[in-house]
Amino acid sequence: MESCAGADAFMDTLIRFLDGPENNAEIIRGFAEKVFSLLAVAARNVEINCHTQKSYANRDEMGPDMFRGSGDITAFLSNGYGLMQTDAVKNEIFRQMPIQSGFTGGNAQFHLARPGRERRFDH
Repeated sequence: MESCAGADAFMDTLIRFLDGPENNAEIIRGFAEKVFSLLAVAARNVEINCHTQKSYANRDEMGPDMFRGSGDITAFLSNGYGLMQTDAVKNEIFRQMPIQSGFTGGNAQFHLARPGRERRFDH
C-alpha cells in the first residue's frame, strides 16, 4: 500500500486481482473493499481494466452491462469506459463511458484513428 501513496494505481486486468471467479458477487465485493481501502490510505486513483462480455464481440454500442462478470463490478465504479476497435485496417477505436457517476463533462464518447486519419470527438 505504501508504494501506491499519492499515485495512480493500474490493475490490468481485473481477473488477475481477484481471489476467485469474476462472476461471483462475494468475490467482487471483497475486491471492491480492497480498492476502497487502497483509495482511503494511499492511492490517488485506481484504474481497473477488465474484459467485455463475449456478447459484445460484434456490437456497435456499449452500456453498463458490457463488463464481464458480476453486475457488482459496475456498482462500485465511479466511471466506466469501454474501448472497441471498429476498423482493424484503419485501427479505429470507439470509446464510450457508459458509467458516469463521477463525470460531469457531458457526453463522453469519441472515435480515434491512426495519425492522419479522421478523428471525431463528441462531448
